[in-house]
Amino acid sequence: MKLKYEITEAAHPKNKRLRQIRALISLPKHRVRKDDLGGFIESEDNLSHDGNCWISDNAQVMDNAQVMDNALVSGNAEVSDNASVSEKANVNLNAVIYGNATVKGKAQISGWAGVRGQATVKGDAFIAGRVTVEGNTVIGGNKRLTDTET
Repeated sequence: MKLKYEITEAAHPKNKRLRQIRALISLPKHRVRKDDLGGFIESEDNLSHDGNCWISDNAQVMDNAQVMDNALVSGNAEVSDNASVSEKANVNLNAVIYGNATVKGKAQISGWAGVRGQATVKGDAFIAGRVTVEGNTVIGGNKRLTDTET
């Protein structure tokens, strides 16, 4: 298996158990060039070497959480516990995914949104603002949830 990234010695400023990643190959889909620094992970189990998945900016993925396939976690987003982000999903800005939550398909989670518990967001769903999806909720299709909606 060809490695996509390496874990550097650079620790996250607020969470010393997390280390920054560095690209070993280019990932044009996410505008990543070889040697670009990425986000922060706790172990190689957090970010797959397969596909074009990536963690950038100040994003953090920790515990048993996984980013796979062609997914992107960026900005100040956090993915933790046993959560997964896969397929072409995009988690960005200050979004938080945790518990056993799943984000997949082409779903986008943005702003201060949270997905937690056993919740699943999939398809072309868009969750933004200060919205939390929790419990056993499943959001799919083209559903849009923002804090400006009532």
